[in-house]
Amino acid sequence: MSKNQILEEKRKGEQKKKKPYFQRFNHNMVVVTLINGEKLVGKLHASPNEKYDVLLEDPNTSKRILVPKHSILFMAEVEKGD
Repeated sequence: MSKNQILEEKRKGEQKKKKPYFQRFNHNMVVVTLINGEKLVGKLHASPNEKYDVLLEDPNTSKRILVPKHSILFMAEVEKGD
């Protein structure tokens, strides 16, 4: 690997790290675990302009719900094979 290729790979890695947490999962299927233990599954829609809420879209009905970020305990991306 040349020096330029190594620098390019490093730059790409740094760009990935700079993405805000919710933007990394944006437009992907996720499992959201809320503080109360309830789990929600859907496609995440996160706007960089929205500080407090995210939208979660039900894949079957295309209905969306507004989820306050402060109610989310953690989130995991759904594997493609699931």
